[in-house]
Amino acid sequence: NVIDTLSLDQFGPSLGSASQFGYQVQESEGRIFCSVTAKSETQTSFEESVRGVVVLENVGNSWQPTQWIAPEFEEPGSLFGNEFAISPSGQFIAVGAAGVGRCNLRPASDDPDCGLDIQRPGSVVLFEQNLQGGGDEVAVLRHPDPVDRDQFGHALCWVGETLAVARRSNRYDRDGSVVLFEEVSSSWEPVGVIQAPEQTLISDGFAWDIDSDGDVLAIGQPFVGLQDEGQILLYDVSSSLDPFDAVGPERSGATVQVVEPLAVHDHSISVATREESLGEHLNVGRRFVATEASDWVPDLPLQFPRSFSGAAVERATLQSLADRGDLVAGVAQIQLPTNSEQYLCLWSGDASSSLPIQVLSLDDAASYREGSVQFLGQDVFLSAPWIPSLNSGAV
Repeated sequence: NVIDTLSLDQFGPSLGSASQFGYQVQESEGRIFCSVTAKSETQTSFEESVRGVVVLENVGNSWQPTQWIAPEFEEPGSLFGNEFAISPSGQFIAVGAAGVGRCNLRPASDDPDCGLDIQRPGSVVLFEQNLQGGGDEVAVLRHPDPVDRDQFGHALCWVGETLAVARRSNRYDRDGSVVLFEEVSSSWEPVGVIQAPEQTLISDGFAWDIDSDGDVLAIGQPFVGLQDEGQILLYDVSSSLDPFDAVGPERSGATVQVVEPLAVHDHSISVATREESLGEHLNVGRRFVATEASDWVPDLPLQFPRSFSGAAVERATLQSLADRGDLVAGVAQIQLPTNSEQYLCLWSGDASSSLPIQVLSLDDAASYREGSVQFLGQDVFLSAPWIPSLNSGAV
């Protein structure tokens, strides 16, 4: 059952008008952190900039904004807040500002800066949580070899108290990499750079997405193989910057595999897949589990029935994923003969059936494509960054 819906209009005008709310949602010590995208009427779509992260607390059985986290300076188009991650200790909040750059998206005549040699590499702004539950800016992190519009910070996660930040391959002339940062003598410094393994092609999309359970770092490259079968590389960054294992279609039987979204839990990995299925069910995802021998082997596939709501399902795609170990949650968009519908699906992590144990209907007018799904204890938090009727998003 839906127990609450959070939207910006509940919080008054202090947060400003926003076009998107809830790109990212995370929880720490009872507080909920949600990113907010603000847009003025004079801004065009590529200049939209996530302006900050709002901190919500449950006050008198009502979620209220208590803190606002934003950088001291934000470049237009930086996409600050599209991705953020809270350290396991809760002390630090890392917020990505991957940046899109403006000069490649608008005519030079519209922007006098476009003819100049101005670099706009991506960055990560690091905040330390204060006593009020907000964040104080402590560092701005960049790639050791920054490149204009490099999308550094588009994906990030914590591996213990080490921050991993991805710069995805552009699949054209620059390969991807993942930079590891640690606090050294009260200063945050890069302590290692994970490069794409030998024989990796730029078109493989190394570092398209990353995630970690605190010990294992998973790096996705979704376009490996003749049919973009995809692959997930696994790293133990405490001992080596080389992968210790890799999982992909040769283990799962998938014909085409997508490693975004990617969710890592203790001893399990869930990933969305584009698998062709000739059986009575559609494969939308695959789960891998770690054995006692530290080998990662395929578990049951995540499936959706081919017939649903009295109609044939032509296609099903996972928009987001979360893995709690005993339960996997994902938003599935299904294509029916006359329309498409969205559902929150729950799969059991230890059941013998690969079909969802519960399917909940979602608002068809809402867009969950760029949203996230998170487990918070016994609850599931789901974000839809854009709902036309609200002119904003909701959680």
